[in-house]
Amino acid sequence: MVAISLFVLAACSTVAYSPITPIFAYNVVLDRAVLTGVTPLMEYRVSTSLTWTVITGTSVEIDIPDANTTYHIRTRGVSLTQPASNFRSVTLLTRSATLPTATLNYQTESITGLHLTTEYRVNGGMWNNVTGTTMSIVGLYGTT
Repeated sequence: MVAISLFVLAACSTVAYSPITPIFAYNVVLDRAVLTGVTPLMEYRVSTSLTWTVITGTSVEIDIPDANTTYHIRTRGVSLTQPASNFRSVTLLTRSATLPTATLNYQTESITGLHLTTEYRVNGGMWNNVTGTTMSIVGLYGTT
């Protein structure tokens, strides 16, 4: 008589959920990308790699690639009864070939040449998204 043992993953008592959607932010001071929306319970890998890297904090600094690169992020598995989650994918874009050339016009009190991926803040306040290629600065400082 031959004994056969089967292990069925679908019968696991607990399955980890996919992580919330992580995003990349660019840190212009460090000249690096920062993967945010992650926790130490997660791991990541480049989509073309088979090796997962454990995340040890709430963000990961990554060099900006020469070509667009997709990363997979998932909640780590901790045992056979708590396997890793499905992964989420996020793409880190390469640097733009041309840098934005924003220009301040004192006469019209506006900034032109902005990109829709630009953010701004006044006096260390909250970051705000730019919503067009031209932005009025009237009233940003309270006086003109």
